[in-house]
Amino acid sequence: MQPILRPGILKIKMDIMNEKDIKTRLDTLKVPEAVDPGGQKQLKFAVLSARKSARLSLWIMALPAIILLGAICDPLFHILLPPWSLMKEYGPHWPLWLRIAIFTGTVMVFPLIAVFVNLLSIIWFQYDRQQKVLSMSIRLKPVNLVIITIAGLLAALFIGHAIADSIAGHD
Repeated sequence: MQPILRPGILKIKMDIMNEKDIKTRLDTLKVPEAVDPGGQKQLKFAVLSARKSARLSLWIMALPAIILLGAICDPLFHILLPPWSLMKEYGPHWPLWLRIAIFTGTVMVFPLIAVFVNLLSIIWFQYDRQQKVLSMSIRLKPVNLVIITIAGLLAALFIGHAIADSIAGHD
């Protein structure tokens, strides 16, 4: 039979035993060696954070969206919206290079800039100098992926249209 100890006596014995026990355990504890973080270099190619790049891309994509909306509303509803109405009224008087630059910039270059900014915000690179390995990872941010998809499809649509027109011989 085990003797019944009173709680106060048991606590004093446990405190003394735990202090000695803890000291011996800490002295004999095997600690793993920490890896030197100086050996690895982590690069984050992010022009902006994912949220800021999404906002910036939406602002970049606003001009092509407004111009395309005006181009759609003109024949369907006979409504002229300001950017499209200015291009329609004064565009024939502009030099050809200016009209081509405006078209190319709004429907091809702006969407490609939006794609590029969002790609830089979600791609991470990690370089390990000791093993000489460059690892690339992609953070899956749904908003950025949707913007990349829409802007990429818009740019691809107009780039494909321009290529098809040049192959067909249209000006």
